[in-house]
Amino acid sequence: MTNVDVLVAVRREHASRYYKNLSAYRDFKVQMVSDTRDALDTLADRDKHVDVLVLDNGLGYIYEFITELRHSYPRLFIVLVDEDDDFG
Repeated sequence: MTNVDVLVAVRREHASRYYKNLSAYRDFKVQMVSDTRDALDTLADRDKHVDVLVLDNGLGYIYEFITELRHSYPRLFIVLVDEDDDFG
């Protein structure tokens, strides 16, 4: 299986848990950032590749950010997580 490049954009207080859990999968290459600006910078860096973006809803203005991402990176797989709510 090929590696999956995962960019995780979550609040600092949750970052270590996400890194620990996602890094447990040998096929995942995990990069961590703590805000949407750093996520955009990483996505725009041609030397870095991102297959999946795990995005924390608590970072603020997230729906606008996702709309922006959809225009610039239409094939990017985005996983939206929310530490504060329970989706049913």
